[in-house]
Amino acid sequence: MITYNGESKAILKDIKVYEKTRESLALMKILALSGKEIREGNYRPIEKPFEKVRNRIDDFLEITCKPYRIIYKIIVCSLLLAKPF
Repeated sequence: MITYNGESKAILKDIKVYEKTRESLALMKILALSGKEIREGNYRPIEKPFEKVRNRIDDFLEITCKPYRIIYKIIVCSLLLAKPF
C-alpha cells in the first residue's frame, strides 16, 4: 500500500494476483446481472433450446442413418422370426 500524507493512495500487487482479482470481479458482475435478469423474468427455460437441438439431431440421424436403420430392422425381425436351436 502506498500512502501520501498518511492516506492510502495506491496498492501495489503482483500481476497474477491483480489478474485473478479482475477475473473474480468480472464473474461476480456476470452473476449479479444474471440474478437481475432472472428476477425480472427475462429468461427461457432450458428445456426449449435443448428440445430444438434434440429435434435437429433426430432429423439429421433420420436422413443420414436411414440405411442403417433398415438393416437394423431386418436383423431384429430375422432374429425374432428365427426358430430356436
